[in-house]
Amino acid sequence: MDLASRALRALRISAAVVAPVLVASPSLGLGEVQADAGQTAAPIAIHLDTNPLTAPSSVVAVGLDRRVLATLDSAGPTAEDWQRLFPIYTGAELPTDGRPPVAGKWTVEGEVLRFRPRFPFDPGLTYVTRLDLSAGPLAPVDLIPPVIATFALPAEITESSTVVSQVFPTASELPENLLRFYLHFSAPMSRGEAYAHIRLIDDQGQPANRPFLEIDEELWDPGMRRLTLFFDPGRIKRGLRPHFEAGPPLTAGTTYRLVIDAGWRDANDQPLAEGFEKTFRVTAPDRQAPNPSDWSIVAPAVASREPLELRFPEPLDHGLLQRVLHVETADGIPVIGEVRVTNGERRFRLLPQVPWRAGSYTITVETILEDIAGNNLNTVFDVDVKNSGSQVGRGRKVFELQFDVDPR
Repeated sequence: MDLASRALRALRISAAVVAPVLVASPSLGLGEVQADAGQTAAPIAIHLDTNPLTAPSSVVAVGLDRRVLATLDSAGPTAEDWQRLFPIYTGAELPTDGRPPVAGKWTVEGEVLRFRPRFPFDPGLTYVTRLDLSAGPLAPVDLIPPVIATFALPAEITESSTVVSQVFPTASELPENLLRFYLHFSAPMSRGEAYAHIRLIDDQGQPANRPFLEIDEELWDPGMRRLTLFFDPGRIKRGLRPHFEAGPPLTAGTTYRLVIDAGWRDANDQPLAEGFEKTFRVTAPDRQAPNPSDWSIVAPAVASREPLELRFPEPLDHGLLQRVLHVETADGIPVIGEVRVTNGERRFRLLPQVPWRAGSYTITVETILEDIAGNNLNTVFDVDVKNSGSQVGRGRKVFELQFDVDPR
């Protein structure tokens, strides 16, 4: 007689001695069993063990006789055997679709049969298990009815903490042909519901009629923390049908509130901690391209880590300022440092990683740099399509500005 057969015979004998003619009682709670002599045996119960000393959480079956468990353990069930005897599944009901059980390890610990998952149970997710000692090739006990139980770790309660950290442009006066807003968040956001949570309200309390270009994909940065929100360019450009039929999205002389409601959910499916409002007054449209010759440069002192500063006569695009200005030494070596855009997007500061050395430097500015009305260094955005627009540097790809760090 092989080991499995001897263990099977011993286990059936032990079960018969411990629990003669056990039958399931519909009147009892889940997993309880009753002897035919009228005496109630210890109920078999399955529960989730969340004791931090045995972390991570595991599932235990209690109420089985120690000798039954010891004999079962000595038979050396395989993982496949255990998955038939004591499987755990996701969901509230036992599967009928062939869904595999949760992977893990089964152990007998005295009078406890324990299952430890390979990966921790997910909070808030329901699991179901069936303890059936008559299942599988060992078929150890055919007198104890199967026990079915469900369990779940409490869902994690996450307090809302994500907020709108900034909206650019930051100025309180913006041109009638403003092209875009940048909405910055303190944590990653969800995709697909942006336009349902953004409103533009005029000084009469009336919502603007579809002022934004609503793009299904939404224009998020890779980290999902910055949304680019365009005004409808067809209503900005003069000579186009949307401009003629609906007029510009903003009206000069009107004060608006950009309202972001707190119902917008972040990447953890939590609403914003609070809503956000930006109030601004609309001025005349800006139809002049930025001209680098109008900028001023404040050079740093030699051997210092003072910032190089560029000053602009008007606000420039915050997002583009972060990536289209480059500083090099006379030898063509890039100056690496931290970029800060301040003073209502009228200042660009570069704080170098290492102190400035005496010598000549070049600031290279890509001509795609725009002001907040979308006018770049070559062309005007809000141009009457029937007439040519203002041109500053047609065909140029870069402008170059020079400055010196003087020796002491």
